[in-house]
Amino acid sequence: MSHCFRILLAGLTLTPVLGCSGDSLPASCSLTTTPLGANALTLLGDARLDRAGPGFVLLGTDGQSVFWQTVDVAGTAGALQSVVVPAHTDGPWFGVVGTAAAPGNQVVVTFAASPTAGMATLLSFAVGIDGTGATSPAAIGTIPDRAATAAALLVSAGSGQGGQHMGLMWATKGSSTVSAKILGPGGAQVGGDVSLGTVDDIDCPRFASGRGDLTATFVRTSGTPPIRTFAAREFDADGKPAPGLDLQLLDWSADEAMGCVAVSPSTSGYGVAWRANSSSFSGDYFALYDPAAGVSVPTQILSDERVSGGHASPVVALGKVGSGLVDRFIVVIAQNTGGQAWEVDFRGHPIAQSVTFPSTRGNTGTFSTQPLGGSLFVTYADYSSALGTDHSQGSRLFAEVTCK
Repeated sequence: MSHCFRILLAGLTLTPVLGCSGDSLPASCSLTTTPLGANALTLLGDARLDRAGPGFVLLGTDGQSVFWQTVDVAGTAGALQSVVVPAHTDGPWFGVVGTAAAPGNQVVVTFAASPTAGMATLLSFAVGIDGTGATSPAAIGTIPDRAATAAALLVSAGSGQGGQHMGLMWATKGSSTVSAKILGPGGAQVGGDVSLGTVDDIDCPRFASGRGDLTATFVRTSGTPPIRTFAAREFDADGKPAPGLDLQLLDWSADEAMGCVAVSPSTSGYGVAWRANSSSFSGDYFALYDPAAGVSVPTQILSDERVSGGHASPVVALGKVGSGLVDRFIVVIAQNTGGQAWEVDFRGHPIAQSVTFPSTRGNTGTFSTQPLGGSLFVTYADYSSALGTDHSQGSRLFAEVTCK
């Protein structure tokens, strides 16, 4: 038996949702997987899939070098490229940039060095997507020195959907200001530093596929009693700040936690999905937010019993399906088996049977996803050892989820 509930964004009011989808659902989604050959990049557990114009770039680091490969929508990977990062005290952080005429034709690498008085110099350089023409590192400002920071320093980077800019965002755990830089060709900064707001505490800073070219997202905690708010800050194709949103998700007590929030553009606003772990109930939730109307419709997508294995499963991705007037979404949850994807309607109700991402031994890396053309593309390392700490052998799967 399945359960669906409606949870108000600004409170803990739960009411049954009439017409909740039953256990018998049509099979309207398909999953196509393509293995990517094992190499120094594809076996990284936290490799990141970024948009680069009409295709993707897979990027990752071992701490000393940055690796990347282009990947098209069919899962065909280009040659593995890499660049050694100069001596650094933090980083590297990286993304894909280019021009309107040549999107995604450079990888920009940033790193911290020469710390003094609690701050470090932030430097950047660029290298061609084909691995040639690396520029010399140039200073682009400062960033807190991780070694001198009492609280944890959180840093995130990501590429713009148009393949022209990348973003860098950072903040410290606890009371701090969330800051960002936008970088373009050659690793040069576009405009000045941008303040994304102040927080009493912060979790899950990352770049996502939102309504703008770059969407910086994080979960902010503020106020007494503390209230958790999902924040999204948009940047347009010119690298300039654009309107975003602040969406209060929970005002639960401190022992009731929420996971990171997945976001997707909807027809008129945003869809958001997240994992909630509560002493009274837990599950995965969805809300549709319309900035013009100022309303959202949050619903429990899945109770734990609905998920294969009945385990707590964090939401890792959300993507809009097709281009119809009535929004539908694909939501991806992570599992040891490799994960599952569900199609949900604009109310968050499952409307199709789930598809399961395969895994050889149940030992997978982090899921990284990008929506494109009405499909959701997913990649993750799949290790051949059942030992969770053994990442030495296996392959990487590149998957496309499509729903009719």
